[in-house]
Amino acid sequence: MKYGRLLQDNDRGKRMEENIGMQNEAAEGESTIRLGELFAALWRNIILLVIITAVIFGGGLLYAYVIATEEYASTATFSVVVSDDPEGSTASGEFNLTNSQKMIGTVVGLVQGDILEIVAEEHPIVGTASQLRERLTVTSSDDSFIISVTAQDPSALLAQNMANYVVDTLIEYANTSEDNLGLVLRNAITKISSAKLGTYAAPNRLLYAAVSFLGGLVVGCVVIFIKEFASNKFRARKEVEEQLGERVIGAFVDDKSKKEKPTITKMCGTHTATELVEPGLRNYEPYNNLLTNIRYSDLEHPYQVVMITSAGESELKSTTIANLAACAAHNGKKVLLIDLDLRKAIMHRVFGVSKERGLVDYLAGTCSEREIVKPSKSGVDIITGGKKVPNPVAVIEDSRLPQLIEDLRAKYDYIFVDAPPVLACADAQAISKFCDGVIFNVAMRDVKKKDACVAVANMRLVGARIIGINTTKCDRKDRSGYYYRGYYEDRPSEAKKEAKKEA
Repeated sequence: MKYGRLLQDNDRGKRMEENIGMQNEAAEGESTIRLGELFAALWRNIILLVIITAVIFGGGLLYAYVIATEEYASTATFSVVVSDDPEGSTASGEFNLTNSQKMIGTVVGLVQGDILEIVAEEHPIVGTASQLRERLTVTSSDDSFIISVTAQDPSALLAQNMANYVVDTLIEYANTSEDNLGLVLRNAITKISSAKLGTYAAPNRLLYAAVSFLGGLVVGCVVIFIKEFASNKFRARKEVEEQLGERVIGAFVDDKSKKEKPTITKMCGTHTATELVEPGLRNYEPYNNLLTNIRYSDLEHPYQVVMITSAGESELKSTTIANLAACAAHNGKKVLLIDLDLRKAIMHRVFGVSKERGLVDYLAGTCSEREIVKPSKSGVDIITGGKKVPNPVAVIEDSRLPQLIEDLRAKYDYIFVDAPPVLACADAQAISKFCDGVIFNVAMRDVKKKDACVAVANMRLVGARIIGINTTKCDRKDRSGYYYRGYYEDRPSEAKKEAKKEA
């Protein structure tokens, strides 16, 4: 029994150690992620950081070298030694230490008061007594009897003269005044050194440069921190899932490389099916992954008619659905894409088909189903919106549209529907009623959290089945993203090695 209990205690101790180790590893991982996110944010905004630092650093240099007035400083020193001799003589070398130390504070006050008044009156060039007081510094030490008078002025010569004027006037006052203080100080003040031509004192340009540079870095980091971490926009996959209550089933990085082809929304005028994703290209696999996630999201109730929408514009909604349809076609599926974004229809230009004889014309009874289905070079059949109508919602709510969708189900494996943004109009809610599921696009660091939450809530309100969230414009180094790029792209060095082997 004791042996069995001992084994149980050992097992319990091992489990506790394992749990503690796992907690420590998790804590280290969280801190690493936070630090990684910070560095990633700085790297994403490196240009902004450089600009802010350069502006503040340049401002500091401009002030130090151009705006700030150069000032020169000059110092004169004297000593205060009070003798025990009633006549005030210090020739014997005997002096009263205690009285001398007490007298230093009195002399400093005398210089900053009456002496400056006398100097300002006798030497108008130095300005008023208050002006002189601002440019003069009187310092003393507790362990000596020496007092320093430092004058600072844009003129090196005037700084020298001011310091000498003050010390000379003080000595003259001590030796000639008949009041009690003058009698005590008589022959007690000795000039040690006269002020020389002033030397450069301010501004401290090196200090300004260092402070402005470091200040620029700090301000830049704070601005980036507020922009990235205190903003009202999504920056990580976890935030999207927590805020919207839906899982992320796709992620597309924001690759700003010049080698990348422009998005459809920017090149809709010349974009054709030949520029869409194809097997072997490095941007093909993310769409293939999204298609796989759609296929296996619900095996009991598969998603055949899939709508893609977003909260607002510029979230790559049309780019996603066009490439997703092309990817499905490359996988051997029979695919139809219906352009129900009747307000801003662009799919006819994306796939290089005619806009005429579209969905609006079919519902108006001017053409047949066969006439509105147009094949494209990518293998995707297209139904365009057709002619513009003043009230697209009336077209979408036409009773013949759901029947058309039902008829097309038997002919296609996938039917993708391009819908307008949810917050732009009520079209998306109406379209979702005859779709099996909805993919909701979220542009990272672009769409506001509140807008995305409201849009998803509006879709749920009409009973839409949200398959999941597809995040776009993701950071390539985001830990929560998908690392397709770099893994699937060709490596030149490996290609050269293979070529040499074949040769």
